[in-house]
Amino acid sequence: MNRRKFIAALGAATVGTSAAAGTGAFTSVSAGRSVNIEVADDSDAFVALTASNGPNGSYASTDDGELIVQLNESNDTLAGDGVNDDAVTRIHDVFRIRNQGTQQVFVFFEEFGGDAVTLLGGTTTAKNNGNRIYDSPPSGLVPSETPPMEGSSNALRTPVGAPIPVTIEIDTTGSNSLENLAENFTVRAESEPPEDSPFDDSRFDPNPD
Repeated sequence: MNRRKFIAALGAATVGTSAAAGTGAFTSVSAGRSVNIEVADDSDAFVALTASNGPNGSYASTDDGELIVQLNESNDTLAGDGVNDDAVTRIHDVFRIRNQGTQQVFVFFEEFGGDAVTLLGGTTTAKNNGNRIYDSPPSGLVPSETPPMEGSSNALRTPVGAPIPVTIEIDTTGSNSLENLAENFTVRAESEPPEDSPFDDSRFDPNPD
């Protein structure tokens, strides 16, 4: 039902140096170097997207390396055909986002699904590999917390190796009544705090004990 959309950009820079004229002096140097980049499946990427190993992981699957969330009759692992009308349905820990890079990142979803769908994050334990996942405003999450992750102001500060279990909430009450929703969601991971995030506050220690 929802397919992740991945956008990547690569920038290259030229290095130049100069020195005063003299014995052995040179004006400039430009040295070419190779860069090897490979596209990985969602489960193997630096920001990994995988179905949860919990019971609600059945709502998620992988197709050609891309994570898909299906909450309709096309998911043949489920007995039901969709969520209830005129109701609020919350499904915990459907899929997980894991930082498999080399440094902490700030992870969030771009705006998605209007008012009918909300994507929320959390933590599997209070600490992951000795480091905590922090939400906005900066505070360490506990397993019962599921703050929204949509928009850069709701980014979660995520250490290396820490999985974020994602909860999906569907509100079909009132004007949010919907027949079907099939959209992409975009996951963003940034090494620096987003400008509109409370993590940019100088009072927050980016390296807590």
